[in-house]
Amino acid sequence: MIRFSFLLVVSFIVFSSCQKESLDTTSKFPLKFSTDTLTFDTVFQTLGSATRSFRIYNRSSNTLIISRAFLSRGTNSQFRFNIDGLPGTQAEKIRILPNDSLWVFSEVTVNPNPSNPVLILDSLILETNGSRQVMIMRALGQNAYFHYGEVIQSNTTFLSDKPHVIIDKTTNSGTIPGLIIAPGATLNIEAGTQLHFSNSSGIIVQGSLKCNGTKDKPIKMRGLRLEKVFLKVAGQWLGLLFERNSKNNLVEYTTLDESAFGVWAGYQSTTNFGQMTNATRTEIYLKNSTISNAFYWTLRSMNCKVLADNCQFFTSTDYLVQLLLGGEYQFRNCTLFNIQSKDKKGNLILTNQFYDESSKQTFKNKLENTCFFENCIINSNTDESILLDIDKALNLEADCSFRNCNYNSKGNLTSSSFINCQLNQNPLFTNTSIDKENLKLKATSPCVDKGISNSLSTDILGNPRPNGNGMDIGAFESF
Repeated sequence: MIRFSFLLVVSFIVFSSCQKESLDTTSKFPLKFSTDTLTFDTVFQTLGSATRSFRIYNRSSNTLIISRAFLSRGTNSQFRFNIDGLPGTQAEKIRILPNDSLWVFSEVTVNPNPSNPVLILDSLILETNGSRQVMIMRALGQNAYFHYGEVIQSNTTFLSDKPHVIIDKTTNSGTIPGLIIAPGATLNIEAGTQLHFSNSSGIIVQGSLKCNGTKDKPIKMRGLRLEKVFLKVAGQWLGLLFERNSKNNLVEYTTLDESAFGVWAGYQSTTNFGQMTNATRTEIYLKNSTISNAFYWTLRSMNCKVLADNCQFFTSTDYLVQLLLGGEYQFRNCTLFNIQSKDKKGNLILTNQFYDESSKQTFKNKLENTCFFENCIINSNTDESILLDIDKALNLEADCSFRNCNYNSKGNLTSSSFINCQLNQNPLFTNTSIDKENLKLKATSPCVDKGISNSLSTDILGNPRPNGNGMDIGAFESF
C-alpha cells in the first residue's frame, strides 16, 4: 500500500510537469497596480532617496508575461527600478503566475543642475499583450550646500539661500561627525537657514556658534529624511554638542527637532570630571527657541552656564532638561513638557552633584549666582516633574528659586525655594497629543496673567508681553 501511494504521487508529478502552461494573451489591460502614482518626498540633490515600492497584480487565472518594462526617459532617467529582481531602466519577459503579484522597487537621484526646487517626472511603462500601462513617478528635489565632515577653522557664515546638508565623514584619523567649529572660530548661521543632518552627524562646537534666527525667519534644524514617516522621529542626528571652554554661543529663534541629544553643554568625547571646572564652563544663551523630539534629552549641562528666555522644551525618553554638577542657570518664561519618558522621569533634574557609575565616585560643584526659574511651566505625566538633588553643604536653599512657576508633584514638593507657584494645576495647553503638541495656553489657563514682571518684552513668537493684566507663565503669551 505504501509503495502504491508513492508511485501514484510520482506519476502525478510527472503528469503535472508535462502540462502546458496557460498564458493570458488576450486581456487588453491585464495588470493591476497597488497605486497609480509613485511619489517621492523632497530629495536633496545628488544624495538619492529612500526606496519606494508598489505591487503589480495578475488577477487572471492564466499566466501573464510583461514583454517589456522600461522608463520613458531610458538611460537619461534619474529614476531606477528593480522588478522581479531585475535592476536597471529596462527589463523584458517578466512572468507573473495566475492570481499572483510581484514587487517593483524604485529610487531616484536628483541631478544637481536644476534650480531649487525642481519637480522630477518620469513614467514606468509596462507592455503586455500589445498594450501599454503606465505608472507615474515623481520626486521633488532641492539644491543644497553639502558639508561632508568639515572642520571650520575661521569665522564662517552659512547663507540661507539654500538648505545645508551636513554629513559625517570617515578619514584615516577617525570620523568627523558632521561639522566641527574649531577653537577661536565662529560659525554664524543666517536667519531663515535650514539645516539637515545625517544619522551620525551634528555640530560639535569648540569655538562659538551664533544661530541668528528672527521672528519672521527662524532657523530650522532636523534630520535628513524628509518623508512623512520620519517626521518628528527622535534620534535622526546628534544635536548641538558644545565642548568645554566654548563661549559666546547664541541660539535664537531656532528649532532643533528629531535629534539624539538636543543641546549638550559641556560635551566631552571622553568623560573627564577633572576638566569640569568653573573655568572651563560652556556658556550658551537660548532665546525664543524650541528643542523637541530628542531621544535622550533636549538640554543637558555639566557645570556650565545656560541662560534661557522664551524657550520650549518637549519630548524625550530621559529627564527632559538635565542641569547637573552645579553651574549657573537662569530660565525665564520657558515651557518644559514631556509625556513620553519611558521610565516616567520628570521634566527637570537640578543637582550640584553627580554620581559616576564607572568610578563609583560622587563629584560635587556649587550652583552659583542664584540659580532661578521664573514664570516657567514644568509639567509632565510623571509623579514628580522636578527632581532637586542638592547637597546643602554646598548650596543654601535660597541659592536656587522657582518664582511664579507652574509644576506638578505627587509629593507636594514645596519649600522656601518655591515662591508664588502653582502646584498641580493643569496649565491647559492647546494640544498635548503626541506629535501634535501645541503648548500655547488656552484662554482659561491658570497661567494667564500670573507671571512676575521682568525685562522680557516679547514671547517665543515675538508677540508683545504682557497682554492683559500681567505677564503669562510659560513661553507663550496668550491673545
